[in-house]
Amino acid sequence: MQTIYYKESLPMMSYIFSIFIASILSYSLSYFFLKNADKLRQKRNTYAERVKLHKKYVPRLGGLALYLAFCVTFPAVIVLNRYSISFDVNKIIGLFIASLLVVGTGVYDDLVKRLSYKVKFAFQVLAALVLVLAGYNIQTISIPFLPNLSVGVLGPVFVVLWMLVIMNAVNLIDGLDGLASGVCLIAGAGFFIISAVKADIFVLTALAVFLGVILGFLRFNIYPAKLFLGDSGSLFLGFMMGIIALEISVKRATVISMAIPMLTLFIPVASVFFTFTRRIATARNPFKPDSMHLHYRLIRAGISHKNTVYIFYMVTFIYMLFGLWCYFSPVMYELAIIIVAGMVMLAFYVWALRFINLKKSYKREQHGRYKEL
Repeated sequence: MQTIYYKESLPMMSYIFSIFIASILSYSLSYFFLKNADKLRQKRNTYAERVKLHKKYVPRLGGLALYLAFCVTFPAVIVLNRYSISFDVNKIIGLFIASLLVVGTGVYDDLVKRLSYKVKFAFQVLAALVLVLAGYNIQTISIPFLPNLSVGVLGPVFVVLWMLVIMNAVNLIDGLDGLASGVCLIAGAGFFIISAVKADIFVLTALAVFLGVILGFLRFNIYPAKLFLGDSGSLFLGFMMGIIALEISVKRATVISMAIPMLTLFIPVASVFFTFTRRIATARNPFKPDSMHLHYRLIRAGISHKNTVYIFYMVTFIYMLFGLWCYFSPVMYELAIIIVAGMVMLAFYVWALRFINLKKSYKREQHGRYKEL
């Protein structure tokens, strides 16, 4: 494995500049795809929304804008700072090959033909295996109040499972304008703070570009959206969040504590858990899409599209703070923080379901009164 190391670290202004350049390029590409959506024959390949939220069709080209902006900016930043940055060449090559598999699958699904979940899953597994071959690995897991657990040859299995969970978690919450991109931006900001404190140059560089491309695109994705992420965009966001969370955790006191990334990415991870549990409990295929996600149900209950997204932003920000708290606290407090975070999530979910049920009861009552009249 070829690794290049340099003694100096980059000043914070370099990362800020990277964010700025990436955002400008992402904004420009988003604008270009928006204006040329018809020429790219988007109208022929526009799929109906599972929950009708827009009167007009919205192009699914946001993923291409994000990915191309990242693929141009990230290598450029590395080359420009080649005398002061440290990075693993194999890991960077693996990142680009694996991301190409993920995004390529998403682009085909968005623009050409709907793919089955089995095909998407197969390509995601292949991309995760590429990462393993490139050097991404887990060797030890830290568990609060228990000895560190060495996973040995099972490390690659954990990497594959982790990447699959995060990619599909972000894909699941991509149902409202700006929801997935905003959640990843907030969680990424938390990871950026952790990386800045630890002076992790590789992760900081990737994060700076990643946050920049989201910022540039978000202008076109917030409600009312002019561009959708599409599967290519949501899977790319999940792919990058998975890698960044993995790299940050692996470098925490030489062992991996999944508490930090799990807390910071709690909203998408919890969405996977609740969605799969609900579908299995009702004897349905857990991989088959539906319109029963919590964000859709809140909208049907009467909360506006924009306010529903803001609620998820607020909860994500709270869990990003939980992740920071857990990272900078002694390991002995991890379990307590996880328990508190779990109770907060349970309270939020109970409140949301209660609100939805009350709204349903009110509508039934009003409908009954109307029929009596």
